Amino acid sequence: MRQNPRTGYVDRLMQHIDEPRVEVNVLDAARFSLSAGQLARVSSPRGVMVARVAIGDAQRPGELFVPMHWNRVFARQGKVNALVDTRCDPLSGQPESKQTAVRIMPWRPRWQGELYARELPELPPEVYWWRKASRLTLAGDAPLLAWVMAYASGRGWQLQVAQTGERSSVLAWQHGELMLGYWEGHTLPALAHAFIEEAFAAAPVQLAERHALLHGQRPGKDADPGRIICSCFSVGENTIRKAIAGGCDSAVALGVKLRCGTNCGSCVPELKGLLGECKDVG
Repeated sequence: MRQNPRTGYVDRLMQHIDEPRVEVNVLDAARFSLSAGQLARVSSPRGVMVARVAIGDAQRPGELFVPMHWNRVFARQGKVNALVDTRCDPLSGQPESKQTAVRIMPWRPRWQGELYARELPELPPEVYWWRKASRLTLAGDAPLLAWVMAYASGRGWQLQVAQTGERSSVLAWQHGELMLGYWEGHTLPALAHAFIEEAFAAAPVQLAERHALLHGQRPGKDADPGRIICSCFSVGENTIRKAIAGGCDSAVALGVKLRCGTNCGSCVPELKGLLGECKDVG
């Protein structure tokens, strides 16, 4: 049976743009102290939403763009419709959804994290979450680590915990199966997501593998590709950044080396954005 892409349950499609984001012109980003990849609150007199910031020159100064297809199933406070006025055209009945005056401000939550579970729990109302293909990305100001541990312990699961400075993590096991994994930090932890998903399918048995899993990394030197940028060829952000550091200085060069951007081309703007970010850092 073919799966309807509009259901939002196609894992490969969700790997590309997997959470609400707000696109901001570079001039406005500087004006409002916004950084690429950070979270921001966008508000209007009607409501508020939270989205991750993307910076570029696609938007004109003074304008923001937010995709409209996120709903309460996939994000808590991720709906741009929460900001839109309820006025409708008297003849057609169409809502005035094409433009809305808003305010944008950076949000620096106390923590950000990733939660994997065989059955995702209902989280406390103060936690912001974004449902991805196989996990929840989380953020908040009120601590969550103790809540996760209590949730897992209450189900009789065996806990494996690590706390090192700015990072904390929990694995919960039952009869040798991984039931839950949680990783938290002051910034969003960079994890080997493919390895974590493999661990839910077949739990690692070697001590070194379990230790690496507790820290969200794959044992050995295999690099995690990162967030998928090119859905056509499954090329991740970390792989692209590494290629840029290795000398690829254009979207064409990245396409030659990694094939990204050479099929449908929808990821080319993001490739150019990463090239610009790496150039600014350099």
